[in-house]
Amino acid sequence: MKRAFAPTSAVCKQLARAPAGRLARTRDPLLSSALAHHFSLDDGSHFVARPPPSVLPPTVPVPVPATSASPALAAALANSPFASAVAPSPLGAHLAPAQGSTAHLLPPLRAPPVAARATLSPADVAELQQLRRSRPTYWTRSRLAAKFGVTPQVVGTLGWGEGPEARRAERERRDQVERRADKREAQYGWKKQIAREERQRRRSMW
Repeated sequence: MKRAFAPTSAVCKQLARAPAGRLARTRDPLLSSALAHHFSLDDGSHFVARPPPSVLPPTVPVPVPATSASPALAAALANSPFASAVAPSPLGAHLAPAQGSTAHLLPPLRAPPVAARATLSPADVAELQQLRRSRPTYWTRSRLAAKFGVTPQVVGTLGWGEGPEARRAERERRDQVERRADKREAQYGWKKQIAREERQRRRSMW
């Protein structure tokens, strides 16, 4: 039985006699670029100088524009294939950013810059620890940090002080945090509960 899509001998002969099409050639970017400069060296080598495609556009000023350089350097840069990277901004000096400034290139900060932290004296440290021991459920790290102008990490480093009252306050605060965490985790679904149990099991084997 003959296949329906099998080529016949006449078709094969016609394809063999057909002229092969011309192969498409990719244009060399160095030969087609108007900014490329070609030089022939003494040893017969061919040297091509072309600005990279990632150079700054002429509308973006550079920290050291060509206008502030010496006349000889400015003339050399003007005749260079890299002149577009150091061209002065056509926007004018009143619109261009200050020299060396990169504020116009950066996004706004997520949070304002943090001011200098206060330095606590021994009396301030004693007052901080006394407040933390007196009402551990109210005077948390964040509240004490806002009151004394320090970070919560500094409050945690200073600790609770010495004595049985400090140990009692620390235990009371730890129990409060654990009860709050248990109340929050009681609302978890079965997937989160399994993940929490596996995490606790792995932590117990550390």
